[in-house]
Amino acid sequence: MDLGIKGKVAIVSGADSGIGLATAKLLAQEGVNLILNDKTKDELKLAAEQVKKQAMQDIQVEYF
Repeated sequence: MDLGIKGKVAIVSGADSGIGLATAKLLAQEGVNLILNDKTKDELKLAAEQVKKQAMQDIQVEYF
């Protein structure tokens, strides 16, 4: 699917699991650069790694 959002930046909160993580993965597949946020930094780091692997292109994934 091409939503025409490649290269844009999105902030996803609640990104270490559930709907937030699923959203981040879908955006990564579209080539969107991501800023991920959640309350548990260790789990968020693992989620960021998963999202980066899910991306079809080289994207930036930051987490806080």
